[in-house]
Amino acid sequence: MEKETQIDVKNYLNILLRRKWIILVSFASILIFTFVLTEHKTPTYQATATVMLSQKGGLPEFSYMGYVDRRNIINNQIEIIKSSAVMNKAVEKIKEKEPESPLLSNPALWSMIAGVSVATYKNTDIIKISATASSGKDAATVANAVADAFKEYNLQYIKGEINEVRSFLEEQLPQVKERLKKTEERLRKFKEENRIVSLTAETSELTSKLSEFDRFYNETETELLSSKKRLDYLREQLKKSQSTLIEDITEVSSPYIQQLRMELVSLQTDYSRFLVQGLTEDHPAMVEMNERIEETKKKLREETQKLLKDELSISDPLKFSQNLIENILSLEVDIASLEAKKNALSKLIKEYTKSLLTLPEKELDLARLKREYDVNENIYKMLTQKYEEIKISEAGKVSEVNIIDYATPPSFPISPKKKQNIAFGFVIGIGLGLSFAFLLEFLDTSIKNAEDLERYVKLPLLGSLPSMNVNKKHHNPISEADALKNTIITHSSPKSPASESYRTLRTNLRFSKPDYPIKTLLITSAAPKEGKSTVSSNLAITIAQAGFKTLLAESDLRRPVLHTIFDIKSKPGLTEFVVGKSRLDEVVKPTNIENLYVLPSGSLPPNPSELLGSSKMNRTIKKLKDKFQFLVFDSPPILAVTDASVLSSEMDGVLMVIKAGKTDRSAVVRSKELLKNVKANLLGAVLNVIPQKGFYSTYEYYYYYSEDKKGRRA
Repeated sequence: MEKETQIDVKNYLNILLRRKWIILVSFASILIFTFVLTEHKTPTYQATATVMLSQKGGLPEFSYMGYVDRRNIINNQIEIIKSSAVMNKAVEKIKEKEPESPLLSNPALWSMIAGVSVATYKNTDIIKISATASSGKDAATVANAVADAFKEYNLQYIKGEINEVRSFLEEQLPQVKERLKKTEERLRKFKEENRIVSLTAETSELTSKLSEFDRFYNETETELLSSKKRLDYLREQLKKSQSTLIEDITEVSSPYIQQLRMELVSLQTDYSRFLVQGLTEDHPAMVEMNERIEETKKKLREETQKLLKDELSISDPLKFSQNLIENILSLEVDIASLEAKKNALSKLIKEYTKSLLTLPEKELDLARLKREYDVNENIYKMLTQKYEEIKISEAGKVSEVNIIDYATPPSFPISPKKKQNIAFGFVIGIGLGLSFAFLLEFLDTSIKNAEDLERYVKLPLLGSLPSMNVNKKHHNPISEADALKNTIITHSSPKSPASESYRTLRTNLRFSKPDYPIKTLLITSAAPKEGKSTVSSNLAITIAQAGFKTLLAESDLRRPVLHTIFDIKSKPGLTEFVVGKSRLDEVVKPTNIENLYVLPSGSLPPNPSELLGSSKMNRTIKKLKDKFQFLVFDSPPILAVTDASVLSSEMDGVLMVIKAGKTDRSAVVRSKELLKNVKANLLGAVLNVIPQKGFYSTYEYYYYYSEDKKGRRA
C-alpha cells in the first residue's frame, strides 16, 4: 500500500514536471494580468458622514400620534435620503459651499450622488451616508453635501405643516378683526338709537349660553380648518411620490370602521349636550366622556392602519411615503371627530336660536347683535392665541437630523486592494495552471513512461533513451544532414550517459530471448519521426563495439537516411543486390567504426513492399547472415506502409521505437496488432527522447560513472 502511494505521488510530481511550462505560463499570465489591471485601475475612495435621528413632538393642539415602529421610521428616512429631492439639494449645497469646485463640472457628479450608499448601525437611530469617488476629497464633499441636504429637507418637512397653519391664521385674523370692529360699531349704534343698555336676565342667560356654544363651535371649526390645511399639505407631499394612493387612502373603510365613526359622532353629540347642561370639563361625567372619545379615536386609528396595511400592502415600494400615509390617516380620524363635534354643536345652536325668536323685536335684535359681537370677539381672541403659539412653535422647531461626524477625505482607496488582488491572482494563477496541467494530462493519450507502456500496450520496456538536441552543441543552427551525422552519440561520446543507455538496450536485447539467440533485428516505429534511424544507428554501433561483425541495413526504401548519417553513397545498395545488379562487396560499405558495416538503400523502387516480401529478399537475408554476426534493419513506420510488416516475419526479433510523450497509445496498440497478424517476434519497445532531467530519468546512476574524470569509472 505504501509503495502504491509512493508511485501515485511520483506520478503527480512527474505530471507537474512535464507540464511545468503550462503551469508557469498560466501562473505568470494571471499574475501579470492581475498586476497590470490593478495598477491601471482608477483608485476609488470612500468617505462616510454619520447622522442620527431624533423623534420630537408635533404641533401644539394639532399633534398627531404615529403608529409606525422605529424600524419603519428609519427605513423611511433611508429612502428619503435616496430620493431625488435630497439629491437635488445636495447639488445645491455643493454649489453653495464650493462654487468654484471642479466637481460641479464633472459629468460623473450625478452618478456619485446617485451611488451614495446608506446603512444603519444595528438597533440604533444612527445612519451612515457613504459616497465613493476617484478622489478622497470629492468623496467627502459628496457625502457631506448629502448629509446637509438631508438635514435641511427634514427641517423643511417639519416646518411645512406649521407654515400651512400659520398662513391660514394670518389670512383669517385681519378678516375676523374687521368683522369684530363692524359688529361692535353696529351694537353701539343700536343701543344709542334704541336707548337699550342691557338685556333682561332671562335673555342675557340665553344669549350667554349661545355665545358659549358659538365659541365651542368656532374653536372646533377653526381646528377643523387647520387640520384640513395640514391634510392638504400632506396630500401634496404624498402626491409627489405616490400620487396613485391618495384616493385609496381616503376611501379605506370597513364595517367596523363605519361603526367606530358612528360611535364617535354619538359620543361627541353627548359631550355637547353635557356642555348645554352646564357641566364643566373637569366634571367626572365630562372626564369619562372625554376618555371614551379618545379611546374610540385610538381604535379608529388602529383599525384604519391595520386595514391600510392589508389592502394597500405597504412594503418596500412605499417606504418613502409610509410616514406621510400614517400622518394622513391620523388627520383623517381627527377631522372625522371634529366634524362630528361641529355637527353636534350646530344642532344645539339651532335649538337655542329658536328660543330667541320668542323675544320682543328690539330685544331680539339686541340679542343677535350681542351674540354676533361675542362670537367675533371669541374667534379673534382664539385666533390670536393660536397664532402666537404657532409662531413660538415654528421658532422652536429644529431638524430631527443631527450630523454626528462629517466625512473627511480618506488617505487610502478602498479599491483596488493591491495586496489582496495580487494574492488572489497568485492563487488563481496556481489553480488555473494546475487545472490546465491535469486537464492536458487527462487529454494526453501518448505513451510517456514504462507504466503507460505496461498498462495500455502490454509491452516490455527494453530501454529508455535520453533526448539529444544536437543544435545545443553549436552556437548557430546546423543543416539537417549535419544534425543527422551528430546523432551517433555512441561513437562521438562513448562514455556519456546516453551511450550507456544504448549499451543497456543492447544487453536487454541479448537476454530477452536467452534460449533463442537473435542475429537479425528489425527496428521500426508506429509513426514517422520517432527516432528509429537514430536508434538503429546507435544500437548497431554498440553491438559492433562489443566485438560483433555487424551490418546496419537500410530497409526503408522510401525515405532512407542511413547513408546521410554515415556519410556514404546511397547507390548501389540493397535494391541493386536483391535484383542481382550488384555484388555484395559492391553494396556493403565499411565505416570508420570497427566491425560496423552499412548497407544503404540503393535506388528507390516503385514497389518497395513487393521487393521486401519477395523470395529474393529472403535469399538476401540468408546470404547476409552468412557474412555477418548481427544484422540490424532500419525499416519504415508500421502504420504508414506495409514494408515493416512484410519484412518483420523474416527477422529473429522486432524492436518498436516509441517517442516518449508523442506516440499515441492507440497507434502503438494498432502496430502491435499488425505485427501479431504476420506472426512477427515483437521483443519489446524502447522509449526514445526521454527528458534527461526528471523523475522518469533512468540515468541517475551514471553520475557516479562520469563523476571521476581521473580514471575511476564504474
